[in-house]
Amino acid sequence: MRKKFIALVLIVVFVFTVTGCGSIRTVEGPDLKKPVFVKELIYTDEMNVDLSYIQDYNWDKEISKVSIVDGPKGVTCKVYDNEEYQEDEKYTLITVHLGINSNRTDDEGNLPEDIAFNKVNITWDDGSESIEDVGSIVISSDDFDSDMVDESGGSEMGESYISLEPAERDVKITGLKFRVKDAEQYFTDITFNETPLKEISIRRPLELYEGESTDISVNTGSNMDYGNISVAADVMEKTEKGEKVYTTIFLGWNLWSDGTIRAYLKSVLD
Repeated sequence: MRKKFIALVLIVVFVFTVTGCGSIRTVEGPDLKKPVFVKELIYTDEMNVDLSYIQDYNWDKEISKVSIVDGPKGVTCKVYDNEEYQEDEKYTLITVHLGINSNRTDDEGNLPEDIAFNKVNITWDDGSESIEDVGSIVISSDDFDSDMVDESGGSEMGESYISLEPAERDVKITGLKFRVKDAEQYFTDITFNETPLKEISIRRPLELYEGESTDISVNTGSNMDYGNISVAADVMEKTEKGEKVYTTIFLGWNLWSDGTIRAYLKSVLD
């Protein structure tokens, strides 16, 4: 009788383990002693940015304060909230919304120089602190003209689109210039109205007639140097003197939309 009882207990434990109904976790993936902060590649003119981190199921701390370690003087951060999350079995992706403030802005709120930083000091709700590398975040002192952007979004993993407002005049598009050096390596198969970007130049511009819309399609590469990317890129047009900015768009992706939490962890921990 005793042997039957022990056998029954072992069966129950096994069932709870493989089904995830009990407290025993058997989900594949390394145990994280502390959260892994997602590397960001951000170039924006907005004073609000998001930071994301991946925590294990047993991490119970929340961020209460954030300060910039290596940025310019007079810059502070305000944590708006950190309640946005996405679960992936044993891991949870947390996104914290930050407001960036500078005491060096002029009366119109303009920055005298870019705010660029790579590291932040995190204060957790239990009072402990940690220094985290968050990639490359730049808040540009330039104001970008994105008025021509009508709609943007993504459909499947690695794919996104941007639709521009109908042209207000005849325009000759000459290409795309990223505000971040070498950012083009993170994107593949960029097309303007189904014309590959590599076939567009100042010598062979894409001609838009007044009232014609522009659909930009972008595929992201497989490079996982950064988990979240949002970089400004200028759509250029031909002029009598050369080129000028037609409008500015933002290209990128994030782990929220692509569902690659586990793949990102593997890339940074291997």
